[in-house]
Amino acid sequence: MHNSINKRFYKEKVTLTLDSAVLNKIDRWSKKLDTRSRSAAIEQLLIESLADREKRLLEEETKNYYLTCSEEEKSEAKNWAKLSSQQVSKRFS
Repeated sequence: MHNSINKRFYKEKVTLTLDSAVLNKIDRWSKKLDTRSRSAAIEQLLIESLADREKRLLEEETKNYYLTCSEEEKSEAKNWAKLSSQQVSKRFS
């Protein structure tokens, strides 16, 4: 039985078929990232790409939310943003 620490470091082995041009780019990134292996480079690039996609999705969802808000809701959001900004300024001044 694995504890949570061991599961965190457990890696699944997969097989990928990639275009040689893509593989050449991965190899160049592997050198830039100073990774131990091609697998480590692919993993790092996937982690970064997925994080970027999640961020863009959240930004799009947030944008769509505010586009559908009523004027009253937009005004309330602006007031909360102003209050938050003031509190942060006080906290870190």
